[in-house]
Amino acid sequence: WTFGAQYSYGHSDFEREDDDDDFDNQIDTQRIVATVNYALGPGIAVDAEVGYTWADTDPEEAETFIGEDYDGLELGIGTAINF
Repeated sequence: WTFGAQYSYGHSDFEREDDDDDFDNQIDTQRIVATVNYALGPGIAVDAEVGYTWADTDPEEAETFIGEDYDGLELGIGTAINF
């Protein structure tokens, strides 16, 4: 068995002032993932992950490339065969 955990944080600031546009939008994005890998035998492994990602826009009504606030759950499973 092999276990893993990961956390990441990102902050983006989109700011513009001119005659056509005037905005100051910020996005805080966070992600946490737990992984597990099990060796079934020589050269064969099964792995899985559970992840959760969330983003918070400020101001709340800001229209960015992700829209307003975002929450997402990710599930994954895979196999690896090496010979």
